Amino acid sequence: MPPPDAVFVGLTDEESDYERQDSDTDSLDKSFTSDKAPSSALPPRPVTSVDFQLIAHASEALNVPGCNYTTCTAVQSYSITLWYYDRTCMVRTFEFDLRHERKEFALFAYGISHNSKTPSTTNQTLQSSFKSTFQPSFTMVDPTKITIPSDTSEKHDATYTIVDTIYTYHALIGRGTKVFAVTPDTPDGNSAGEQVLKLAWPNIYRPKEIKLVEAIVAAAPRWQAHLPQITFSATFSADQLLPRLNLLRTLPFKTFHDRYLHVMAMLKYQKLWEVDNVEEFQDAFVDCVECHFHSYEEGKVLHCDLSENNLMCKRECGRIQGVLNDWDMASPVDANGDVSPSTKSFATGTIPFMAYDLLGENPPPHLYRHDLESFMYILIWAAIHYDFTTKQKLPIVSSLAGWDHKSRRVVRQAKGVFLFDANGVEPVFQHVRQEFKKVLEEWIIPLHAMFAGAMAAKPKDTRTCDGRITFQTFMDVLGRKPR
Repeated sequence: MPPPDAVFVGLTDEESDYERQDSDTDSLDKSFTSDKAPSSALPPRPVTSVDFQLIAHASEALNVPGCNYTTCTAVQSYSITLWYYDRTCMVRTFEFDLRHERKEFALFAYGISHNSKTPSTTNQTLQSSFKSTFQPSFTMVDPTKITIPSDTSEKHDATYTIVDTIYTYHALIGRGTKVFAVTPDTPDGNSAGEQVLKLAWPNIYRPKEIKLVEAIVAAAPRWQAHLPQITFSATFSADQLLPRLNLLRTLPFKTFHDRYLHVMAMLKYQKLWEVDNVEEFQDAFVDCVECHFHSYEEGKVLHCDLSENNLMCKRECGRIQGVLNDWDMASPVDANGDVSPSTKSFATGTIPFMAYDLLGENPPPHLYRHDLESFMYILIWAAIHYDFTTKQKLPIVSSLAGWDHKSRRVVRQAKGVFLFDANGVEPVFQHVRQEFKKVLEEWIIPLHAMFAGAMAAKPKDTRTCDGRITFQTFMDVLGRKPR
């Protein structure tokens, strides 16, 4: 092989899938470099067009269901460089000249000839070739099917037929979340109904989503109907799936926040714009607000990533029920309601719905009231963009373009104008759809006044803004009695 010294680039602890949709190149900065790289590694160099081609190829390869890493070869004239990519890092070898460094070229040729089927070029069995106490195999003999191995001897492997792609992570480094609409294959060959399969690579300091949901259900069982019903889950460490671990152990990195693969299947739910009318939307919205509170108060888990895609619903006995989904960014809280120290430093949230305070350069720890503020933004967003007649979400209006910008600084400025500038409200509220006018008068305007007034008053108690932003005050504005 080429010399084992490698440049390690692209490390990030960024935890927001939404924000990084268009930021593949942003994480590379202006050159390939890393403050964690060993002194013997190659010096920083400008990013080239070849680098971007390789990154594009790697991103496409890693979005194949079951593909956990990929390798690429860059050949420029007589020079060859090998690249390795996964959701945590990129590693490249020293460049070598095939005319003069024949030993390296022979090893390279041998490796290529014995690795004709790689995750980036085939949908056959994706089997790790390194030794481990457990070697999970993600099988895709048919490109529409995927088999997820069990992570314990107590569970069976799960096979799914992929019906559609719901969400694909567009960056290279990060959580790499992939969400598919699937139907589980049953032993008798009958369909078990459509479900959702999610594969993601959270930071190792992040708790498992399945464990968080189970903790909430155990502590607040009467709200189980408003939480996702999980049908399968499995977790795999980087050691089990990625062959780069031995290589990285030879490099003296000071810190290395690795990731693990978490796979979870659950029932498929409806989006809130798919309900029949405003009244059903309101009922589902309140269900999610209450489920969120009891998850925090009783389950000691704060969601931390509320968005229009996480507030969902189902129809039970003819009635709409809200379901609060996607707990992968949630954080356990202590007896005082403070988020876990292991997750305090991570930036979380979906940009258009993030609380104003959390958009600053040095955001404070995530508080319960920040999630309540997110609920308000979701409500406003829905009142402007949801068409229940066609059951569609309409294009983003121009006055909310600032909320959807990829720069947190721009979004913070736009929300600051909306909250604290007397002239910043009307440009937004003028777009509220006719069927939401009553919601605007009875819910949205009073909520805006509550948040803007409490935050502008520079409260001494930042946790609740001196008691002005709480679950009870929020529910009082909605005119709903807590259950």
